[in-house]
Amino acid sequence: NVKGSMVKCRLGMSNVKCQMSNVPQPHPRGAAAMVVALVMGAAMLLISVGALFLGIGALELSSVAGGNGAAFTTADACAEETLERIRRAPSYGVGGGSIPLMIGTGACTITVDDLGGNQRRVTAVATWESYRSRILVTLTIGGGNVLTINSWEERAT
Repeated sequence: NVKGSMVKCRLGMSNVKCQMSNVPQPHPRGAAAMVVALVMGAAMLLISVGALFLGIGALELSSVAGGNGAAFTTADACAEETLERIRRAPSYGVGGGSIPLMIGTGACTITVDDLGGNQRRVTAVATWESYRSRILVTLTIGGGNVLTINSWEERAT
C-alpha cells in the first residue's frame, strides 16, 4: 500500500480489474541537489588548492626577504661598529686588509681604506646563508675625532 493512493476496482463478469490512482511519482529534486553539492564541493576544492599555493609562495618570499634582511642588518651593524672603532682610534683598520668581525650571531668582513685628507672608506660585507650584503661608507675624521659621514650605501654583491 502506498500512502496517499487510492485503489479503484471494477468488477467484471469473469474478472476484477483494479487500478491505483494518485501514486506519487519520483521527482528529480534529489538529483539536482546532488549536482549542486558536487559543483560546490569542486569549487571549494579549487579555492583551497589556490590558497595553498598562495601560502607556499608567500612563505618562499618571506624566506628570501628574511635572508636579505639578515645579511643587510649584519652588514649595517658591522659598519656602525667599525665607525665607532675609528672614532676611538682614527687609524683603526687602515692597512689591515680584511678584518673579520662578529656582531651577535652574525659575521662580516670589513676593510678600511685611507683616502687621504682624513677621509676613510669602510666596506662591510656580511653573508647569511646564501645572501650577501655590502655597505660602503665614506667619512671624514674631524677635530676631536668627530666623524662626518659623506655617503652610506648598500650594494648588491
